[in-house]
Amino acid sequence: MTADDDSVGSENKDEGVLNGVTVGDITSDIRDQLEIPAEIKGAVITDVDPGQRFGEAGLAKGDVILDLDRRPVHNADEAVKLSAGYQGPQGLVRLFRSGSV
Repeated sequence: MTADDDSVGSENKDEGVLNGVTVGDITSDIRDQLEIPAEIKGAVITDVDPGQRFGEAGLAKGDVILDLDRRPVHNADEAVKLSAGYQGPQGLVRLFRSGSV
């Protein structure tokens, strides 16, 4: 896990299926900055290691993880827990990016 940062909310570095992805909670500042609608719940990606699987797959800073393996994600802690509990080499990730799901 990484240290908290006021501009990003609580951040967690994932070591599960999303290895190499750091996620944070969606704060009101982040919601405004990234123009995330109020109805969108999830974990915002705050950093991606481009050399890891999901960096190579195109996940990017500012994307919001909505679901992991068809399970809803409501915050950063939940994303990390779901990722850690996933059994298998790959995971299905549903994102909100630039105004669309």
